[in-house]
Order: sequence, then structure tokens, then C-alpha cells
Amino acid sequence: MLSFSNAVLSLVFLNGIDAHAQKHACDSTIPNQPLIFRVGNGSSIRIWHDPWLPSPSQGFITSEPSPGVEDATVDQLILPGENSWDHDLLADLFSEEDRGQIMKIPLTAHGREDRMYWIHDKKGVYSVRSGYKSLMADSFIHSYSTTENFWKELWRLKIPAKVRNLIWRASLNVLPTVDQLRVRKVEVDSHCPVCSIHDESVLHAFVSCEFAQKIWEAVGVVNSPTMAANFKDWITATLKNHQQDQEIIVMLCWAIWLNRNETVWNAKSFTVLKVVTIANNFLQLWRDANRPPSKLAISSSSPELVKWKPPTRGSLKLNIDASIFEDRGMARLGLVIRNDLGSFVAARVVTVRGIVDPLLAETLGVREALSWIKSKSLEVQTIEMDALLVYNALQSEGIDNSYFGILTEECRLLAREFPHLKFRWVRRSANQVAHTLAKTAESLHAIVEWFYFPPSFLSSVLIADLMNE
Repeated sequence: MLSFSNAVLSLVFLNGIDAHAQKHACDSTIPNQPLIFRVGNGSSIRIWHDPWLPSPSQGFITSEPSPGVEDATVDQLILPGENSWDHDLLADLFSEEDRGQIMKIPLTAHGREDRMYWIHDKKGVYSVRSGYKSLMADSFIHSYSTTENFWKELWRLKIPAKVRNLIWRASLNVLPTVDQLRVRKVEVDSHCPVCSIHDESVLHAFVSCEFAQKIWEAVGVVNSPTMAANFKDWITATLKNHQQDQEIIVMLCWAIWLNRNETVWNAKSFTVLKVVTIANNFLQLWRDANRPPSKLAISSSSPELVKWKPPTRGSLKLNIDASIFEDRGMARLGLVIRNDLGSFVAARVVTVRGIVDPLLAETLGVREALSWIKSKSLEVQTIEMDALLVYNALQSEGIDNSYFGILTEECRLLAREFPHLKFRWVRRSANQVAHTLAKTAESLHAIVEWFYFPPSFLSSVLIADLMNE
């Protein structure tokens, strides 16, 4: 039977009550509830009184308000008539930390209503199940975590043997972390080699290290390291609470350990995005290599492209990619249009400040592409991308209250204006020109365009695509 608070939340989120009603209902039933505003037009969100920052730890602005602006609303931070933040005003009013959080929020093109967002679901939609899972994470209940069940679950996962071995050793606390080396009288610095702040243990390396926390936050894994006595308790509860993502979670653990070893032995470290990408790619390669022959035969005849192919005769194709520059706090979107002969037609690079989430950046790239071809009246019939999650979301019509969800909805609405337009997912190898453009183009301007004559750094990649034919 539902508790009263869960029943109210179910009604609020499943029936689409407006933001004020959502906030009132939730405030009256659940103290310290994990809800934040998703910014639409910003008119109903009070800057200093409502939770609206995309930070699971708090959501509230920490900067003190200047006299006279205590009750200002978020829409006053947006440039009138433009779909962008007023960066000068943000610099005047907020700390660097608050500014960074605000600039992570992608503004919607159509000025939608503000809504409350449930942070324990990646789509922002409350359900009794997600409420239960959040309570499980908060209290770290381990009725599931008997030793026998844990080993059965670990051995059941379809993952590489070396990854299973790593999780097994980590759960037994026999990895060569700094604390274990010091127990064995090895003279080493006790600090974590990755964050250089706290002492390293197995639990710290995989869970509570600041770098590890960023990874778990990036992939939407509820993380409560302070409630876990050891790594085995944490991984057991985490796998229980994320049953659909168990294999990628253990792969991420392996990639976190790989980054740790790269730091120790080669003085190199990966970005959050690279760790996630390594984990995903290795799991996919392993699955491909271990797929039964019949399925491999089906895959070989599937429409997934390995090399770029020109569009059908008389039409244009647009390729999209996004690159994240975490150290500079920005994303760069690369859009390239070619004709049926493979000849360059146009390219566009857009720099988006504040956005460092790969999903949001790739989705902004799709929205930018649709807006661009609409404004230029370009007869593009195919848009290709190598972001599978974005492609899948564009094909779905399900409820998604997250920023990712609202952006994909905007893309679907824009795409309806092009009755013959099709989206396609391709592998990175078939998207090299857009990838190179997003990765390489440097400019002092937010938007740069080329028509008929490509930038020099693209020439070799364009030629390589033509030679693939």
C-alpha cells in the first residue's frame, strides 16, 4: 500500500500538475524531498528561494543576493528575445560555482512552463518504484546483500572475465590500494593518487573519490558512499537499485580502476567522458565478440554504417557530432552537409558555454542542425549522428521531464516541419568529418559557418570519406 506522501507524489507527477502545485504538494508531504525545478521560461522560479540548480547535492543558489533582488525570478537572467543566459549579469550576481551550475542548464527554444523534476529518475518522472529505490539508497538497506546472493549475481553478469575478477577482488578488499600496501609495510603516500585529498581505500577509489563521484553522477547512479561500510556493501546495493544497468556499472568500476592505474604508473588521467566512453566501448566490443554466429550474421547485414555513404541522388545529408571540453567548461557542436557526390556543401560550428554533459550537447547539436537547415532552406533529407542514446530518444514519445527529454521533444517538433527528413544512427567511423570539425575548430566567435569551401583542416577527412567509396 502506498504511503500518503507517495500517493500524493504519484498524482502530482503522473497527472502533470503545474510547477506551483507540484512544489506545494511535495513541500507539504516530504521534508528535504529530492525535487528541483526544470527551467522552462523561468517566470515561476525564485532565484534565491527555490531549488533549480542541476546539482543533486543541494539545488539552491549559494551566493548571497544583492539588495533589492531577493525575490527576482529566473527569467530575469535570460536575455530578452534570445535563447541564452545573460553572462554579464551572471558574473555580477553569482559565485563561480553557482555560475557553472546555471550555465549547465540548456534553455528551451519555446519558453515552456517551469516544472518540478524528480532527481532520482533520469527522466525526472516520479514513480513509486523510483521513490522506493531512493529510500533504499538513503537508508542503505541490505536485506538483499547476503554473501551467497551477491556472488550469484556477480557470476551471472555477462561481462569480461577480467572485469568480474576485479569486482571479486575489490569486494574481498584485496586490491593493491594504498591502505592495503601500507598494511603490508610498503612505504607509500597514503593519499589517493587521483584526488590527492583523502586516503585511498577500495571504497574510496571506486565510490567516494571526487572523480568517481563525478562519473556516477554523470551516468545517473544514486551514490551514497558514506552509508556503505565497504565496497561490497556499496556494489551490492547499487546493482540491486539499478538492475537494468548492472553490466555497465561494473564496467565503469573497471574503467575507474584503469584510470587510477594510468595515474599511478603513467602520470596520465582520463576525463569523466573518456572513462564512460571506455567502459561503454569495451562492453560493446566484448558483446560483439561473444555474440552467437547467427546473431553476428544478422548484424553484418544491418544498416549500421561503418563508412560514410553519400545520400540518395539529388539530396543532401547532414552529419552531427559534439565534443566536450570539460577544462574549459564548454561544448562544441559540429554540423557538416554534403551532397550525393560526397562534395562539401556547408559546415557550421557552434560553441555552447557551460554545457559539459555529452547527452545534452549531442541533443543541442540536433536542435541546432534542424534550426539551421530551416533558416537556410536547405533540402536535407538525412541527419546522421553517432550518439545512440540521442537517436533512440528521438524515436520515442515517452514522458521525460528532464532537460534531455525536453530538448529531444523540441527536436521532434522541429523535425515534423520536414516531412521527408530521416534520422540515422551510424558508428563513429562513419561520422569522422563532423567529429573532426567539433574537435578541431577554434574560433573567438560562438558560431562559424563555411559554404562550398571547407576549412583546410577538414580536407583530408573529406577526401578519406570519398576514397572509402
